[in-house]
Amino acid sequence: MCGTEGGQDKKPIPTFSNCFGAPFIVIYLLKYALTLKENVKKYKSEVWLVNTE
Repeated sequence: MCGTEGGQDKKPIPTFSNCFGAPFIVIYLLKYALTLKENVKKYKSEVWLVNTE
C-alpha cells in the first residue's frame, strides 16, 4: 500500500520538480530574494552561483 488513506493502493508515480521546495515556499519568491540580498549585504557573505546542468 502506497498511502495511508484508503483507495491509494496504486503504484506511486515519480515526478520531477524544477523547484524541489515549491510546496514549502509560502511567500512570494521576490520576498525571499530581497531577504537573501539584505542578509548577504548585512553579514558580508560570499555567494557563489553554481550551474548544475
